Amino acid sequence: MLEVRDLSKAFPGVRALDQMRLDVRAGRVHAVVGENGAGKSTLMKILAGLIQPTAGEMRFKDAPYRPRSPHDALCQGIAMIHQELMPFPALSVADNIFMGHEPVTRFGRLDRRRMRQRARDLMARLELPLSPDTPMASLSVAEMQAVEIAKALAHDAELILMDEPTSALSKQEIERLFDVIAGLKRDGVAIIYIS
Repeated sequence: MLEVRDLSKAFPGVRALDQMRLDVRAGRVHAVVGENGAGKSTLMKILAGLIQPTAGEMRFKDAPYRPRSPHDALCQGIAMIHQELMPFPALSVADNIFMGHEPVTRFGRLDRRRMRQRARDLMARLELPLSPDTPMASLSVAEMQAVEIAKALAHDAELILMDEPTSALSKQEIERLFDVIAGLKRDGVAIIYIS
């Protein structure tokens, strides 16, 4: 699904990545593990379109891949779930899932009924009993992460980058996240899991 060849990134005085190689397959979880400063976050930021590489080649689904922004990466099928979640706390689960790409009626108004139904469907796919109308401020960190995963799926993401997703979760929440990841694998979604 994704091929990374000889990817390098240099910042003034620092070589964050040096000819890095990676192959990502559909329906699999790929772990990127290393100490602080090993280049994990730099790689993810490049894949998510946050920064540009200094050198190297990337191919996604057999086509050249070089996203110019996170929106560009998302439109091509790659989504990133950041360690520091940034939800819109006063808005609902459905509003957060569809922020920036809200469905509209033929009259140009928000199609709240369709948003709620699609959010319900996404929550069911993730086997999470969350109402689309629940305010984000009332959710746990694990539930907010699930909404971020639903947001990625609403964009038809085929590859999800997860940056240290268990760092703020309890043991039970970690087990729940692993269940969600197993379901995504069954659906053919590839995951890069940073730890």
